[in-house]
Amino acid sequence: MKKTALFIFFGLLCLAATAQTGAVVVTKDTTWQEYVDTVFFLNRRVEWNNGEFSQTRTLIGNQTTVFKSALNQSISEGVRMANVAWQARDNDKTIKGIIKLSDSLLLQIGRDLSDTLTARYSPPLLVAGWTIKEGGVESDMQFSVNSSGALRYVIAGYPLRGATIISNTLRLNNYKATGKSLDIYRAPGGNWFSIDDTVKMKHPNNQGLND
Repeated sequence: MKKTALFIFFGLLCLAATAQTGAVVVTKDTTWQEYVDTVFFLNRRVEWNNGEFSQTRTLIGNQTTVFKSALNQSISEGVRMANVAWQARDNDKTIKGIIKLSDSLLLQIGRDLSDTLTARYSPPLLVAGWTIKEGGVESDMQFSVNSSGALRYVIAGYPLRGATIISNTLRLNNYKATGKSLDIYRAPGGNWFSIDDTVKMKHPNNQGLND
């Protein structure tokens, strides 16, 4: 029997561990197509952090069915990516708008939006052990909050600089020696990534973004 495997790796689905000790979470979710004698099957393997796994096999159909499905999926993904890109194009403008709003509220009513967001969302960043990886080079990184309530960060070999955290969005001001800000985003599992996936910030206690 001739078998041709068409592997489609959809990536790692890493979920955040709960606060309960010994919580069982998914660490890997992989699917791939298998072609056996003109018929396609969809295989799925799910692995958990306790070593257990499950694997299922589902009949998809013949060549015509699979081609039509692949075409429809490609069209759908093209639309989805365009929609995501359309929304993401305003990220810089949105972040600047929130910072401006924070300054305005501080002046008008004496309450600091940025400090409130920092107090609420920065605690996980203050835990020692963060690293940031770019271009294959991984560097140690540390966060702190100063006496004024502002978030600060330092990358090994670079000066202490400011940062702005807006829930799951983090702006690293004057990133490294670029003279520009870098925006990174929190992924499921607690690690962070740049929108082009070239920069990843990780903590050993978190899951996800393992590559």
